[in-house]
Amino acid sequence: MNTLNDLYKYAKEKNIKIKEKDFEKEFGDIKIKGLCLTNIDKCNIYLDKQFDNSIEEKCVLAEEIGHYETGINSSLLSKTNSQNVLIRSINEFRAKKWVVNKLIPLELFKSFLNTNLSKFEVAEQLEVTEEIIDIACYVYEPYLN
Repeated sequence: MNTLNDLYKYAKEKNIKIKEKDFEKEFGDIKIKGLCLTNIDKCNIYLDKQFDNSIEEKCVLAEEIGHYETGINSSLLSKTNSQNVLIRSINEFRAKKWVVNKLIPLELFKSFLNTNLSKFEVAEQLEVTEEIIDIACYVYEPYLN
């Protein structure tokens, strides 16, 4: 399992720059915790200055790295037509799928299937958010038979 420190090391190895940003101050009520901006030869990830806990920070950082690894198109960030909204949704799913594969390998996920643990308890043991558990259920569903 990858820790928060492992993800920071991974980013450093990939030459991804990570910077803090006060998203609340900049965007107000819009809930942004992370942002990945890339061009041909560099990647900058901006993380919110305040997280509820290190698990949330880990999952947000992993998702932003996932955007980098799966090829986010940051030029679509400000576009709102329906095709670009669809492409943004696809980019979000691809990044979250990368997170699931990175933080919860399939065999580890399967080991929790026959337990009586709640989603919250599984998330707590795996040190991920419940949202990541939900996505893992969707991503791994075809492999569970």
